[in-house]
Amino acid sequence: GDHNAMKAAGHELKRLMSFFNCQVDGLNVPLMAIIDYKGFAVTAMSLLPIEKNTIIYGSNDSGRTVKNASGTFASLMKKAAKVLNLKEHIAGETAERIHGPADIEGHLSKVDKRFYLIDFARTMPPQIRIRPKIRQHLYELLRPELVKSNPVPLSSDALTRMGRWDPDQKHHNSEVLTACTRLLNEVIPSFAMMLEKEIMPKKIEQASFLPPASNTDSGINRFNQFIQKLHRHGINIRLLGFVYQLLKSPSLRKTVLIEMVARILKDGIRARLRTTTR
Repeated sequence: GDHNAMKAAGHELKRLMSFFNCQVDGLNVPLMAIIDYKGFAVTAMSLLPIEKNTIIYGSNDSGRTVKNASGTFASLMKKAAKVLNLKEHIAGETAERIHGPADIEGHLSKVDKRFYLIDFARTMPPQIRIRPKIRQHLYELLRPELVKSNPVPLSSDALTRMGRWDPDQKHHNSEVLTACTRLLNEVIPSFAMMLEKEIMPKKIEQASFLPPASNTDSGINRFNQFIQKLHRHGINIRLLGFVYQLLKSPSLRKTVLIEMVARILKDGIRARLRTTTR
């Protein structure tokens, strides 16, 4: 639905920034912005000097026909993948070895002879299914911080039909499943324990990640700091419930509960805005 489409759009922008921050010379990305308007996410992107027939890497037919036609471009992708800790794997009926998702697109412009990369949304591997959802692999993805911290590189196409042509797909799936298990059984409990230790030596109102009883702006900033801390540890917002269950401090539990309720209210408001706009 619209809610998941907004998530996918968010992944597109965030992973564009991930590739940009890799600072691989010669790998160009478009300018992009997401405009949140009346509950809808409108994606605005600069026009690039590329066409359907300028693709040299990845796929423009949902991962069926995958290309890897330029050794130079492939080396650029390999450098970016090393920064992001993404694994080379086989994709498509054409059985090409690539880094990143099968449906990413690399182009060589006929106009300015530059390499361009687009369609970034599925760069990170998907999370294991905690509850059944349709096309979960498009929007419930692992955070880049978790992927970077993983002991081994991970395949973007693990746990998806995009990887069905890879003879080592079961092994790629297993590595992502191990990473997800580490997230749930090690990273989240460690994060909850860290929060408890941080708050223990302090008075409740002095904890850097807890909002004060007054001063709304300061409270918002501290909530933001809490979310940033969560993300730095590779934990998705949708997993806050797991953090909440492990916390013992009433004030910490209140902080997490407020954030979860706020997220639900935000989604509800956006849904209502979309309904009234239609």
